[in-house]
Amino acid sequence: PSDGIAEVAYSIEESSRCRGFAAEAVGACVEWALGHPTIAAVQATTFPWHVASLGVIRRIGMVPIGTRDHDSLGELLVFERRKT
Repeated sequence: PSDGIAEVAYSIEESSRCRGFAAEAVGACVEWALGHPTIAAVQATTFPWHVASLGVIRRIGMVPIGTRDHDSLGELLVFERRKT
């Protein structure tokens, strides 16, 4: 992307939940993206009520940076991990 910000999104099928797969896979994707010279940060969004997604985001070291409105479902929390 021209602004150096990539976004990661994910979903885990029900039978594979609560096994750490999401944190492992999303963490690997974030590391891979941050390894590219044109990427300065990776962002992820989730709803405040989505406890499992919040756990994944925090486990991989993303930090809250603000909010964004979803067209029909309300407020989304925005998290980011920047290149060090």
